[in-house]
Amino acid sequence: MTKKLAIFLFLLCVPMCMLGQNSDRRVKYEAVYMFGVAMNFADSTIYMTAVGRVDSVAHDASQGVMMNRYAYSEQLNQYLYAQADKRHETCAVLTASSRAKAEKQYLKIRRRIVRDHGAHNLVEIPANAFFFRPVPAL
Repeated sequence: MTKKLAIFLFLLCVPMCMLGQNSDRRVKYEAVYMFGVAMNFADSTIYMTAVGRVDSVAHDASQGVMMNRYAYSEQLNQYLYAQADKRHETCAVLTASSRAKAEKQYLKIRRRIVRDHGAHNLVEIPANAFFFRPVPAL
């Protein structure tokens, strides 16, 4: 009986140890500058948000990547749905560690959009109309 109890306790502890490894993931929070781009491939209109600073963005310290990037894209998608009734926009969020780098990326993408699609198809969303909110690490 004690052998069965020992095996049972061992099997009970193994999943707990595995869960502990998963939650031991190092998460660091830092400020990031980001902007978003949204477009529908069936429509010619492209939306761009202004560059904004977002405090407390979760990063996986071991891999060096921003966590929950999809949630930031979803914020932009929900804004476009609420404001312009755009349901099928593909949203991308671009980030940088400094404002200068983010603005450089912004201008590069903006120039490419204007060159390829024309300035009349670009809708720039001002910072006072939309800004990204921090998403907690899951």
